[in-house]
Amino acid sequence: MKNQNLPFIILEKGHLSVCSYTTGERIPHFTGLARDYDADRFVLVSVYPCHETEINYLVSDTVESALHEIEYLKAKYGIHQRAA
Repeated sequence: MKNQNLPFIILEKGHLSVCSYTTGERIPHFTGLARDYDADRFVLVSVYPCHETEINYLVSDTVESALHEIEYLKAKYGIHQRAA
């Protein structure tokens, strides 16, 4: 997986959206690995009951290390992803 193929996040008027890299269309209730191109960082997007969305910025530089970091966060802090 290449970095540029990842969905990306945007923050507009206090609302977080995740968009498809190829089409730019919003992805409702997205959960998983995305990119914040403004901050040049990977983020883990999690959707919880009542559609509350949480993002966790990752320190990883590559997709592979970001996926390992997500597994670490899940194990250590109980951060999880709910299937959309």
